[in-house]
Amino acid sequence: MPIEATVQPHEIAPLAPDLPFETMMIETVFFDERGEEARRRRLPLQALLGPLRHRRRGVFRV
Repeated sequence: MPIEATVQPHEIAPLAPDLPFETMMIETVFFDERGEEARRRRLPLQALLGPLRHRRRGVFRV
C-alpha cells in the first residue's frame, strides 16, 4: 500500500518565517497535574539560542 501525502506541498508552512530572529518570540505553556493550563512564559528566540551559540564556540554560559 503506497503512502499518500495528507497535505499538498504548496500548503506546507515554511519552517521559519521571513522575520528577523530579534522579533521572534517563543511561548511555553505549563500545565498542572490536572492537565489545565497553569501559566505561560514568553521569551525572545535570541534568549533560547544564545547558550547554543556560546557552546558552539567552546564556552558555555548560562
